[in-house]
Amino acid sequence: MRADVMIEIVVVLEKASGHSKVVYVCDLAPADAAMDMFVAESTQAIALYHHSSYDAARQSMELQGAMRYPGSGEKMILVGQVRRHLQLDAATQLEVSRAALRLKDIPIDEW
Repeated sequence: MRADVMIEIVVVLEKASGHSKVVYVCDLAPADAAMDMFVAESTQAIALYHHSSYDAARQSMELQGAMRYPGSGEKMILVGQVRRHLQLDAATQLEVSRAALRLKDIPIDEW
């Protein structure tokens, strides 16, 4: 399946340590789990995968860093986890910035 997708990129600051992290948010992610977001090594094309779409062979490919972009076979790199909701602890975390990334015709669970 392919779809137009909007992913919010949120920078979160850990108040105690001063370290920041990037969190990806998209309404396509399941409520109780994350999706994996991969980017193709040279073309920077993005693909998303629900964990439920992995069989044993694909889990092995992911663990070995051998994921390939659908259709081209180009090597992909894991960018991070995409969550459905941003969960902040206001006492320990602070949202620093947020930007929307609008993507066209993105493969979702396409092998």
